[in-house]
Amino acid sequence: MVLLARNSNFQALSDHVGLDNRLKKAIARLGHARPTLVQAKCLPLALCDGRDLVVRAQTGSGKTLAYLLPILQKILAGGDKHVVRAIVLVPTRELCAQVAATLKTLTYYCSEINISALSVVRTRGENS
Repeated sequence: MVLLARNSNFQALSDHVGLDNRLKKAIARLGHARPTLVQAKCLPLALCDGRDLVVRAQTGSGKTLAYLLPILQKILAGGDKHVVRAIVLVPTRELCAQVAATLKTLTYYCSEINISALSVVRTRGENS
């Protein structure tokens, strides 16, 4: 069960945290009307206060969007577009595919952002 923030919608939250208009349009395109509790609590801390967060929550609670939006906001507000601006490390191939797909969707209106995904798999019998 995903907990949604009471009396909140993504438009109001996006306006409150000053989210880039391209990201607002991408969120609307994804069909997210209301933020999850994780998103409603984390986005203001990350975007308004510039805080680094460690969040632990159940699968499907909205963590991916909660950490990708601040990363993308910072990239869009930043300077040189021709350097690596962020690296996201995840523990499984499946999560890598999910995060890459979410990034691609969130950057639909951001032609200046290029997304590359690399999944590295260690096969049985390899030395570490």
